[in-house]
Amino acid sequence: GPLEAEVLAVGHGLAVLIAAGDGQVWVYDCGRMRDPGVGRRIIAPALWARGVRHIDAVILSHADADHYNGLPDLLDRFSVGVVRVPPGFADPANPGAVRLLEAVRARGVPVRTIATGDRWEAAGAHFSVWHPPPAEAGFAAGRSSGSTLSVVLDLDVEHDEVVRRLSGRRTCKNCGHVWHIEFDPPATEGICDKCGGQLY
Repeated sequence: GPLEAEVLAVGHGLAVLIAAGDGQVWVYDCGRMRDPGVGRRIIAPALWARGVRHIDAVILSHADADHYNGLPDLLDRFSVGVVRVPPGFADPANPGAVRLLEAVRARGVPVRTIATGDRWEAAGAHFSVWHPPPAEAGFAAGRSSGSTLSVVLDLDVEHDEVVRRLSGRRTCKNCGHVWHIEFDPPATEGICDKCGGQLY
Protein backbone atom coordinates (compact mmCIF):
# COMPACT_ATOMS: atom_id res chain seq x y z
CA GLY A 1 0.00 0.00 0.00
CA PRO A 2 0.96 3.65 -0.25
CA LEU A 3 2.66 5.86 2.27
CA GLU A 4 0.18 8.25 3.88
CA ALA A 5 0.62 11.36 6.00
CA GLU A 6 -2.25 12.78 8.04
CA VAL A 7 -2.09 16.12 9.84
CA LEU A 8 -4.43 15.90 12.81
CA ALA A 9 -6.61 18.83 13.87
CA VAL A 10 -5.13 19.45 17.31
CA GLY A 11 -5.49 23.24 17.44
CA HIS A 12 -2.44 25.21 18.61
CA GLY A 13 0.22 22.50 18.31
CA LEU A 14 1.06 19.74 15.87
CA ALA A 15 0.59 16.03 15.33
CA VAL A 16 1.32 14.27 12.03
CA LEU A 17 0.83 10.54 11.47
CA ILE A 18 2.97 8.93 8.77
CA ALA A 19 2.05 5.36 7.84
CA ALA A 20 3.84 3.15 5.33
CA GLY A 21 2.11 0.38 3.43
CA ASP A 22 4.35 -2.19 5.12
CA GLY A 23 2.91 -1.34 8.55
CA GLN A 24 5.57 1.09 9.77
CA VAL A 25 4.18 4.14 11.57
CA TRP A 26 5.85 7.36 12.65
CA VAL A 27 4.40 10.24 14.64
CA TYR A 28 5.89 13.68 13.96
CA ASP A 29 5.12 15.82 17.01
CA CYS A 30 2.30 15.11 19.41
CA GLY A 31 1.18 18.15 21.35
CA ARG A 32 -1.29 20.94 21.90
CA MET A 33 -0.86 24.16 23.85
CA ARG A 34 -1.82 23.71 27.53
CA ASP A 35 -3.58 20.41 26.74
CA PRO A 36 -1.53 17.25 27.37
CA GLY A 37 -4.75 15.23 27.04
CA VAL A 38 -4.42 15.61 23.26
CA GLY A 39 -2.57 12.29 23.23
CA ARG A 40 -5.50 10.27 24.56
CA ARG A 41 -8.33 12.37 23.06
CA ILE A 42 -7.15 12.93 19.48
CA ILE A 43 -3.89 11.22 18.56
CA ALA A 44 -4.50 7.77 20.07
CA PRO A 45 -7.99 7.39 18.50
CA ALA A 46 -6.59 8.41 15.11
CA LEU A 47 -3.92 5.72 15.40
CA TRP A 48 -6.40 3.08 16.59
CA ALA A 49 -8.67 3.90 13.65
CA ARG A 50 -5.77 2.83 11.41
CA GLY A 51 -5.30 -0.38 13.39
CA VAL A 52 -2.04 0.84 14.91
CA ARG A 53 -0.80 -0.77 18.13
CA HIS A 54 2.92 -0.01 17.75
CA ILE A 55 4.61 3.27 16.79
CA ASP A 56 8.00 2.70 15.17
CA ALA A 57 9.27 6.19 15.97
CA VAL A 58 8.09 9.43 17.50
CA ILE A 59 9.96 12.43 16.09
CA LEU A 60 9.76 15.56 18.24
CA SER A 61 10.59 18.64 16.19
CA HIS A 62 11.60 20.85 19.11
CA ALA A 63 11.18 21.24 22.85
CA ASP A 64 8.08 23.43 23.10
CA ALA A 65 5.34 21.67 25.07
CA ASP A 66 2.71 22.15 22.36
CA HIS A 67 4.79 19.79 20.22
CA TYR A 68 5.46 17.04 22.79
CA ASN A 69 3.02 17.13 25.73
CA GLY A 70 0.81 14.36 24.29
CA LEU A 71 3.65 11.83 24.32
CA PRO A 72 3.05 10.45 27.87
CA ASP A 73 -0.50 9.46 26.88
CA LEU A 74 0.84 7.69 23.77
CA LEU A 75 3.41 5.82 25.86
CA ASP A 76 0.54 4.61 28.07
CA ARG A 77 -1.36 3.25 25.06
CA PHE A 78 1.21 2.09 22.48
CA SER A 79 4.58 0.41 22.35
CA VAL A 80 7.12 2.83 20.88
CA GLY A 81 10.32 1.81 19.12
CA VAL A 82 12.32 5.00 19.57
CA VAL A 83 11.91 8.71 20.29
CA ARG A 84 14.00 10.99 18.06
CA VAL A 85 14.82 14.54 19.17
CA PRO A 86 17.05 17.35 17.88
CA PRO A 87 20.38 18.13 19.56
CA GLY A 88 19.94 20.06 22.82
CA PHE A 89 16.28 19.04 23.25
CA ALA A 90 16.59 18.31 26.98
CA ASP A 91 18.54 21.43 27.92
CA PRO A 92 18.59 22.05 31.72
CA ALA A 93 16.84 25.37 31.08
CA ASN A 94 13.78 23.40 29.91
CA PRO A 95 12.80 21.15 32.85
CA GLY A 96 9.63 19.95 31.10
CA ALA A 97 11.65 18.49 28.25
CA VAL A 98 14.13 16.96 30.70
CA ARG A 99 11.29 15.26 32.63
CA LEU A 100 9.74 14.02 29.39
CA LEU A 101 12.90 12.23 28.25
CA GLU A 102 13.44 10.80 31.73
CA ALA A 103 9.93 9.32 31.54
CA VAL A 104 10.59 7.94 28.06
CA ARG A 105 13.82 6.25 29.15
CA ALA A 106 12.17 4.92 32.34
CA ARG A 107 9.85 2.91 30.08
CA GLY A 108 12.81 1.40 28.27
CA VAL A 109 12.24 3.41 25.09
CA PRO A 110 15.52 4.60 23.55
CA VAL A 111 16.02 8.30 22.84
CA ARG A 112 18.19 9.16 19.83
CA THR A 113 19.24 12.42 18.23
CA ILE A 114 18.00 13.36 14.77
CA ALA A 115 19.90 15.91 12.71
CA THR A 116 20.93 16.99 9.23
CA GLY A 117 22.17 14.08 7.15
CA ASP A 118 19.86 11.41 8.60
CA ARG A 119 18.08 9.50 5.80
CA TRP A 120 15.83 6.47 5.40
CA GLU A 121 13.40 4.95 2.90
CA ALA A 122 9.95 3.41 3.28
CA ALA A 123 7.09 2.54 0.93
CA GLY A 124 8.81 4.09 -2.07
CA ALA A 125 9.46 7.40 -0.32
CA HIS A 126 12.77 8.97 0.69
CA PHE A 127 13.05 10.78 4.03
CA SER A 128 15.84 13.31 4.61
CA VAL A 129 16.52 15.56 7.59
CA TRP A 130 17.51 19.07 6.50
CA HIS A 131 17.69 20.75 9.91
CA PRO A 132 18.99 21.16 12.61
CA PRO A 133 22.73 20.61 12.27
CA PRO A 134 24.38 17.95 14.43
CA ALA A 135 25.30 18.95 17.98
CA GLU A 136 28.98 19.12 17.12
CA ALA A 137 28.22 22.16 14.96
CA GLY A 138 27.54 24.05 18.22
CA PHE A 139 24.24 25.46 16.96
CA ALA A 140 22.03 23.81 19.58
CA ALA A 141 23.92 24.64 22.73
CA GLY A 142 21.60 26.16 25.32
CA ARG A 143 18.71 26.58 22.85
CA SER A 144 16.50 23.54 23.22
CA SER A 145 13.14 25.17 22.52
CA GLY A 146 11.84 27.41 19.80
CA SER A 147 11.24 26.80 16.13
CA THR A 148 14.78 27.83 15.13
CA LEU A 149 15.86 24.34 16.17
CA SER A 150 12.93 22.47 14.65
CA VAL A 151 13.53 19.23 12.83
CA VAL A 152 12.87 19.83 9.13
CA LEU A 153 11.93 16.52 7.53
CA ASP A 154 11.78 16.25 3.73
CA LEU A 155 9.57 13.55 2.26
CA ASP A 156 10.33 12.86 -1.40
CA VAL A 157 8.07 10.62 -3.48
CA GLU A 158 8.73 9.72 -7.13
CA HIS A 159 6.57 11.64 -9.65
CA ASP A 160 4.98 8.49 -11.09
CA GLU A 161 4.03 7.35 -7.60
CA VAL A 162 2.35 10.69 -6.84
CA VAL A 163 0.35 10.47 -10.09
CA ARG A 164 -0.64 6.89 -9.30
CA ARG A 165 -1.92 7.86 -5.86
CA LEU A 166 -3.79 10.98 -6.96
CA SER A 167 -5.32 9.63 -10.16
CA GLY A 168 -6.75 6.59 -8.36
CA ARG A 169 -8.76 8.62 -5.86
CA ARG A 170 -12.57 8.53 -6.06
CA THR A 171 -14.86 10.70 -3.91
CA CYS A 172 -18.47 10.00 -2.99
CA LYS A 173 -20.85 12.73 -4.20
CA ASN A 174 -23.12 12.16 -1.19
CA CYS A 175 -20.96 11.67 1.90
CA GLY A 176 -17.57 12.86 0.65
CA HIS A 177 -15.71 9.67 1.64
CA VAL A 178 -12.54 9.18 -0.41
CA TRP A 179 -11.74 5.77 -1.89
CA HIS A 180 -8.80 4.61 -4.01
CA ILE A 181 -9.24 2.16 -6.87
CA GLU A 182 -6.02 0.33 -5.96
CA PHE A 183 -5.30 0.91 -2.26
CA ASP A 184 -8.83 1.22 -0.80
CA PRO A 185 -11.38 0.17 -3.43
CA PRO A 186 -15.13 0.04 -2.77
CA ALA A 187 -16.82 -3.36 -2.99
CA THR A 188 -18.70 -2.27 -6.12
CA GLU A 189 -16.90 -0.13 -8.66
CA GLY A 190 -18.22 3.43 -8.71
CA ILE A 191 -20.48 2.97 -5.64
CA CYS A 192 -19.68 4.15 -2.09
CA ASP A 193 -19.76 1.32 0.46
CA LYS A 194 -20.74 3.75 3.20
CA CYS A 195 -23.85 5.38 1.72
CA GLY A 196 -24.44 3.95 -1.75
CA GLY A 197 -23.61 7.26 -3.41
CA GLN A 198 -21.94 7.63 -6.78
CA LEU A 199 -18.17 8.04 -6.90
CA TYR A 200 -16.46 10.52 -9.17
